[in-house]
Amino acid sequence: MNTIQCQQPSQQAQRWIVLIAVIQSILLLFAHSAIDNNDWLSATPFRLTTWYSLTLTVPTALMLLLTGQRAALSAMFGGAMLVVLGLQAYLAGNNCDPELAISCQPVLFPFGLSIAVICVLALPFLQAWQHSGRASGSYPLLFEYSWHNALSLFLAAAFLGLFWILLALWAGLFTLLSIEFFAELFSEKVFFYPVSGLVVGIGIAIARTRADLLANIRENSLFWIFRTLTPLLAGITLLFLAAIAVSGVDTLWATGTAGDLLTWLAVTLLVFTNAVFLNGETGSPYPRPIRWLVNAAICSLPVVVALGLWALNLRVMQYGWSVARLWALMVMLVLFLYGLGYALAVVRSGRNSSQSWLSTIKPHNTMMALVIISALCLINLGLPSFYQTATNSQLKRLANHEVTWQELDFKTLRFETGKQGYQAVKNFLAKPPVELSEHGKQYLSELLASNSPWETKATPRSRDELIAAVTFRDGESPPPELLDYLIEQYYGFNHCQDEETRCALVQVTLRRNGEPSWLFMRHAEHEEDWRLFEIKDGEWQQIAQLGNYGARPLSAYQSIVDKRYEIAEPAWLDLKIGDRQFGVKD
Repeated sequence: MNTIQCQQPSQQAQRWIVLIAVIQSILLLFAHSAIDNNDWLSATPFRLTTWYSLTLTVPTALMLLLTGQRAALSAMFGGAMLVVLGLQAYLAGNNCDPELAISCQPVLFPFGLSIAVICVLALPFLQAWQHSGRASGSYPLLFEYSWHNALSLFLAAAFLGLFWILLALWAGLFTLLSIEFFAELFSEKVFFYPVSGLVVGIGIAIARTRADLLANIRENSLFWIFRTLTPLLAGITLLFLAAIAVSGVDTLWATGTAGDLLTWLAVTLLVFTNAVFLNGETGSPYPRPIRWLVNAAICSLPVVVALGLWALNLRVMQYGWSVARLWALMVMLVLFLYGLGYALAVVRSGRNSSQSWLSTIKPHNTMMALVIISALCLINLGLPSFYQTATNSQLKRLANHEVTWQELDFKTLRFETGKQGYQAVKNFLAKPPVELSEHGKQYLSELLASNSPWETKATPRSRDELIAAVTFRDGESPPPELLDYLIEQYYGFNHCQDEETRCALVQVTLRRNGEPSWLFMRHAEHEEDWRLFEIKDGEWQQIAQLGNYGARPLSAYQSIVDKRYEIAEPAWLDLKIGDRQFGVKD
């Protein structure tokens, strides 16, 4: 492969890189202090989101851009990033509000990932422009700078990690001598941030001056791993598709996680393919039989993604659109376009060497990178707004009588769909499109006033509806006071009407004195909760939880309901010392 030498920073540019890294660390220190002191910067989410977004992205981009040549162009790129990313960060931060308990995590997590992807994809275009002096989509240049950036940041992070390991050793050695000064100094944020910034700046400056070392690591280590494992991945993909053809898709859909796993399979196959075939200037590194295997797996990419889209469509038909499903749709569409382009390239190449189709995917990769950057920028700008689309989808299901208002997921709308979802719940309560019971109005009022979804004790379903979802043994009648306690105090009881969830309330005798207790069991696909309840101090209380919270087979749940179990005496008695009791663990 003909390796293009990435531009190395001059000595003056290296000093600027270190200075920018220190300034970046001071800006991060300022934000940390603002959060601790509840200053103006942390008063609203959009201020803090904008500050962190610009502080983490723009200086890092400049540290990777600066070379000592075309400084004005680097400054122009930095200014453009400030404007574009700043506007997106402002809109994202403005879409959540801790004062209204509108969770920021569902909003800011996908936004953070999106701007990271934007920067990773856009920065090589800016570097190629700076390298050649003109806007260039040269694939070899984009390829070289993409890997150069990734390895430079990786080596800088490794340099920082080793630095702090040495400082931890330093502090530990002096602590042995009862000298706490260094341990206290190194733990102070006014020391941690500037020093970390200085080390990161030095690490990036050194890494960028060793382009030959980075290229050697990439070609002789990383790509060797990818080349070795890609045939195995191709075989796994083809074998998996063959198994689906035999067993049918119903088995796949029954897992509930098909879409996620298929997406990861497609992403992994794309990454490995690009790593193996490098910048598209070389032929396939495999002999003909293995090349056919890899090509067949690449041709199957659209099928893999189509199965993922099918799984996503089934979830949407059941539950409507959510913000997470809209992001999943975007990812899958991008993967489908990638896979379709790759498959067409392989098919068109016919019996020619892989060189021909590898040359074909170079412009395809470049075009897809620009498509992803544009799509993410538009989504972050609210064009379209995933939060409004998800909110409208849920309300439309109600208007079309696909669900009742009791089945509508108000908690997700209230807490995880930005301000649009919160406003939708508020409008629903003010002007309900359907008749609401007093119980329902109380539920929505408490939901709007709650600080988290776990605080809401009320439920849109009536007491009788909740109890009807629970299994009781013939002849056993739980006390009404216990049922009231479970409805009001135990949140898990409200999940008994969820799809694929089973609940039972049965009487068991586990005490040595023969006193019965009531065992509540909730069985779901990936979790199961068993709790014991008794009257204590004149009121119903949870007195124990059976085993660890986790998954158990449905047969165990059914065995309890059918009284097919035994009471086993413990092999060890407890040791009691005063008021403390110690159990023996085998």
